[in-house]
Amino acid sequence: MKKAIVLGICLLVVLAVGAVSAEGIKKYNDSKHSKIQTLFKPIDAEARKYINENDILFSQDIDSFAGYIVKRYGENLDLIVDELENVVGKSLTKIDKEELKFLIVREHLSKILHEHNGIQNAYKQEVRLIPIDTYKDSTYTYMVFYAPLSSDIPYPIYYWIQVSPDVNGGSGTDDAGNSYNVNGNNSLYKVSVEYSSNYVKYTLHFYDEDHPDPTLDATYDAWRLIWYGRTEDVESFTVQDGVINFNDIWDNNKTYAEWWGQHGDITRNYTSSTKVYVSNVWNHAMDTLDKNLGMDKVWLYTGWG
Repeated sequence: MKKAIVLGICLLVVLAVGAVSAEGIKKYNDSKHSKIQTLFKPIDAEARKYINENDILFSQDIDSFAGYIVKRYGENLDLIVDELENVVGKSLTKIDKEELKFLIVREHLSKILHEHNGIQNAYKQEVRLIPIDTYKDSTYTYMVFYAPLSSDIPYPIYYWIQVSPDVNGGSGTDDAGNSYNVNGNNSLYKVSVEYSSNYVKYTLHFYDEDHPDPTLDATYDAWRLIWYGRTEDVESFTVQDGVINFNDIWDNNKTYAEWWGQHGDITRNYTSSTKVYVSNVWNHAMDTLDKNLGMDKVWLYTGWG
């Protein structure tokens, strides 16, 4: 089998094990969890109202609204961050606290937007990637994945590419010189689709996402476990009339270890050989172009049913 069509490095299907485990969070006082959830509920309500009532065209609009939320609910967010420091047993600098507050709000808005986007009366399927074949060269073992998705789906995408640290962990610098020290184990493991005759919404499920700074990552993991009940990362994009729309999940031409998770907007033309680089930035901001040419990659090839 040719390497070009076999792409997909051999992966173990393991749950992400970060600096803060789900078990460790569960041992934390339930009343503290309840306090954090109560503090965030008005933020969540206003965020959902904004997404549901506005026709959002550009990610900059969400950036601006996130800034407004951080300012309006600054006291709530300060208390949330204080509790998260207790969870992980680490202290953040004043600057890190301010940045974490914006990170929490901005990523939450993006998640709501991706839940909201879609079309009515679409067919829906959810498929786990099943390893079915391997290919070996002198250096690596590759694996091909089968995804039992209906052949009726338009615009199938076969090639999914992650930077190696996103899957295997490690430390170093990306192509822009940004430093990272990550746990890894953030493999793409499930794909959900909504589709009609000329439209597909791909929703990609990753075991986790790792912020390049270990302390911020531990704190952000704690937040996601308490509010969402998981560290799984879920991102989506659409393809319609032969055009891929990376709405609020484009990488803004940034590299893997850019401090801020990126949320840009861009369109790309679809072809049957389109490759999607799903972790150009650590929060799984993506593009059809590689922004980390100097970093090792993990290649996945999905053969749809």
